[in-house]
Amino acid sequence: MLQDRAQRLDVAAALIETRRERALRTRRERLASFLSLLRQHRPDQLLAMRRMTLDAHRRKLEAAADAAFTLKSSRLAALASFLRILSPDATLARGYSITFDSNGSIVRTRDALHSGDQIRTRFPDGAIDSQVL
Repeated sequence: MLQDRAQRLDVAAALIETRRERALRTRRERLASFLSLLRQHRPDQLLAMRRMTLDAHRRKLEAAADAAFTLKSSRLAALASFLRILSPDATLARGYSITFDSNGSIVRTRDALHSGDQIRTRFPDGAIDSQVL
């Protein structure tokens, strides 16, 4: 009977030891899982990751701004060139003159002038005043 009880005690002890080891293993696994989560949420690592993301966005933004600036600069240069071609000085340089009435308005047609009107005609090298006959 004593042997029977000793054997049952040994079985119970083995069962307790198995359960204890299993519980300990489970707790260690949970602890490892929690530590892994904690490492993923470390402020210094999160900050480093956010800085990398921010730097990548900054580089993209700078590249986009540079591209937009280049495009706008090119467009502005083209418009400036177009304005130079259309300027009154460019017209004069091509051999034309510009006539103004006494109010300083450009005379566009012959019918806008009457006998005795004072006019000013501008050339590339200066201007002359005259009177319509």
